[in-house]
Amino acid sequence: MKRQRRNGERGFALAMMALGLLTFFAMIVIAVDVGRFSHTASEMQAIADLAALSGAKSVLVRGAGTAQSGADTAARRNTFDGRTFIDDGTVGTLPVDEGCYTPPAAGCSTDCQGSFTPTGGGACPQGQFEAVRATATGNAVQVITAGLIPGSPQQLNFTRRAIAAIVGINAVAATLPVALCPQLLAQLQPGQTCLQDATLKQLAFVPEGGQNSCYTSLSTAPANATTFRDLLPPECNGLSTGRPVVSLGENISLQNGGDSSFLMALKNCVANGFKNYVVPVVQCGNCTGTGTVLDYVTLHIDQPSQVVATGNTNHGIYNATQVCNNQLPGSSGTVNSGNYASRQVILVQ
Repeated sequence: MKRQRRNGERGFALAMMALGLLTFFAMIVIAVDVGRFSHTASEMQAIADLAALSGAKSVLVRGAGTAQSGADTAARRNTFDGRTFIDDGTVGTLPVDEGCYTPPAAGCSTDCQGSFTPTGGGACPQGQFEAVRATATGNAVQVITAGLIPGSPQQLNFTRRAIAAIVGINAVAATLPVALCPQLLAQLQPGQTCLQDATLKQLAFVPEGGQNSCYTSLSTAPANATTFRDLLPPECNGLSTGRPVVSLGENISLQNGGDSSFLMALKNCVANGFKNYVVPVVQCGNCTGTGTVLDYVTLHIDQPSQVVATGNTNHGIYNATQVCNNQLPGSSGTVNSGNYASRQVILVQ
């Protein structure tokens, strides 16, 4: 027997198809919103990360009280939800706090991110590190599905947070076969904090009572004038591969003297435009045997006349200045207490 088709079934099928299509398109719209929200959250986290790093870099180079301006300048180069981020209270907000970061306890099993305490800037207690916290909020992100879901918000704000700390450096590929004695820096910066553009009046290598620097092979091997010249930067005909990497706590050889040929090569290097050099800070003794690496310093030698290579006395480097930065070649590091000079900025949360 054949079943008689009823006219009402055709209308019911069309209604079900329309309902199915409506549900399908609603799911697509919701998926678009979810994808947008996830992408916007990632954009805001990137802005927070950059703001914290830039704010901490500003504190490192320019001093306490400069984190907000450094963060704002960097954040304006970024976008979220198709808009340029502006810290104006309408498009977005970016409060930045200067303070101290306490690393997590060794071997911790819970709360292993450490903690941040706002202090307004300045030195931190032993075991803590200067740090910057940035809280980035992107306002008024439109919700496409607002019209589909009764009572849902028309707009959402997205907030993300990041903390960057100013810490020591574990290892670096030094660019000058010279080690500084800590007493030289202790006189200049008794707080053991890198002082931007501070002048190191004389790096004296010859043991004449005022010696405060040593020659070094940057390893435990002895060295001569040829070795020292090879350890100049590659731009100055030094080694381009196989350069030694010096680590905190490592012992390296130390030598004294007045090596005119090396100093002349350094003088020419400065004249050719290479002016920044990374050197280790070493427990010097009398510049014989080996010494332990304590930290690193970046020196700026502006003029070749600052390198004295000839004459019977006064061989050395005069009026070099310090560069407090975190862009050291071959550097690596986690949270550690290197405090004499060059430091780096890293995200800790």
